[in-house]
This record gives sequence, structure tokens and C-alpha cells, in this order.
Amino acid sequence: MGGEWHFSRERPGARSARSVGAPPRLTVEDAVLDLSAPAGAADFVALITKAVQSRRTTPRRLHEALSARSRYAHRELLADILGDVAAGAESPLEMRFLHDVERPHGLPRGDRQRRRHGLAYISDVGYDDYQILVELHGRTGHEGVGRFRDMMRDNRFALIEWITPRYGWYEVVYRPCLVAFQIAAVLVARGWDGLPTRCHRCLNATDLDLC
Repeated sequence: MGGEWHFSRERPGARSARSVGAPPRLTVEDAVLDLSAPAGAADFVALITKAVQSRRTTPRRLHEALSARSRYAHRELLADILGDVAAGAESPLEMRFLHDVERPHGLPRGDRQRRRHGLAYISDVGYDDYQILVELHGRTGHEGVGRFRDMMRDNRFALIEWITPRYGWYEVVYRPCLVAFQIAAVLVARGWDGLPTRCHRCLNATDLDLC
């Protein structure tokens, strides 16, 4: 592979069980925890979600491995992320949508990463009772052929009266309150009888457009 090898000595007591096998090797869970410990926030989220998405491990097994460790730098963050992964979030952007848009503004809980009505497309977030899909994406994969694919997907759902708001990294990360209130408006138009709540960002903003 051409990558560098890194060797480290296992500290006694760091894990409830030593490495096993011949030659000795870590479990998938311990390998994920070791690799994620020094990672930055974005890389940390990506590594954890990728490990679970690939089905090499599960949130439950990672929780168990975490509980067996006496020390871990991101203990609270990992516990939160594993809960989000179990709820269906599959990328750092989907995590931000869940944490900064949906939950703090009191939106209904969306159904994540599902196919609907026999169509081949897997949607990021769906408010199925209101026939609303929310797609979250960056620029990569959504230009050229990808843009045409997105358009065809939206058109197919429009034919069965589903609406598809789309948001990128900038909107979700830097204007989460505006995104939340836009989605709330669409939900209300589709029959939701709830009201969005104002988070700390909303309360500290003089104009919602500045959120």
C-alpha cells in the first residue's frame, strides 16, 4: 500500500482484554478506538461512521469496547456520535443536521437512509408523514452526471407529490436556524401542527437570516 507502519506498545490495563490471535492483533473495535483517539473532530466523525457503515462493527460493540477502557480522549463525544449513528446519521454533515438543525429546533424526528415507494434512491432524511425528503450534500458527487441524477430523483418523487429541499455544508453549519425554519414552514404547509423552537443561536440573533 505504500503507507508507513507505526508500532506502539500496549499499556497494561488500557483494555479489559489483551490482543488475541497469532500473530497478536487488535479487535476491530480497539483498532477504531486507537485510530480515532488522536483524530480531529471531522476525521473522528468520519472514521466512526465509516467503521459502522461498513458493518465491520456496531455501535453496541464500540460502546462495550469504550466501557472497557480506563482512558479515552473523546469518551463523551464518541458516546454521542454512536447514538447518532444508531439513529441513522451516516456522515459529518448529517451529524451536524441532527445536532444543529433538527433537535434544537424541535422538528419531528426524520427517518434516515431509507428507500421509499419502491424507488431505488436512498434518502438522507425523510419526514414520511408529510411527504418531505431532505437531502444533504457537498459539491463533490453532485455536479455533472451527479447533478442530473439528483434532478431525476427529485422529479420522480415530485410525481408522487414528495418535495425535496436540499442543503449543503454552508447552510447546515453556518445557517442552521434558517434551514430549520424553512423546513418547519414546509412541514406546516404539509400538515404538521407543531411549532419550531428557538435555539441559543436564534435567541442571540437580531435577524433570523443572520443565524
